Amino acid sequence: MSEAANAPGTTGARPPAPASGDLARVVAALAYVPTWCFLPYFVLPQNEYARAHGRQAFVLIFVAAVVGLAVRLAEWAFSAVPVLDAVVQVLGRLLFAVGLVLVSGLGALRALTGERVTHHLLAHFADRLRV
Repeated sequence: MSEAANAPGTTGARPPAPASGDLARVVAALAYVPTWCFLPYFVLPQNEYARAHGRQAFVLIFVAAVVGLAVRLAEWAFSAVPVLDAVVQVLGRLLFAVGLVLVSGLGALRALTGERVTHHLLAHFADRLRV
């Protein structure tokens, strides 16, 4: 390529295309949005980095469903006591929501920075999934 094509003010110069690693990191981070854990399998099916984060996000969603069910059972168990029921509902739902946002946000942040293992316990179970 000639030096004239890269000179300032020329119209023929194109911006560089993003590296495939950048796309993989963005897709891996988007996998931590709840219910988007299968996105890496549709967008980058051959990229093991993005798929590994998709598996971790799937395990996270499964754990969130189990914890959400436990919170609902605790609400039902304490429904006989009105004041305790209100406390369990507010604290249970608040802690569940904040915890899910923090863990998902941490996973997305680490996926953007290029780390493969974001949560060691989730990675332990995610590595056993062969999808």
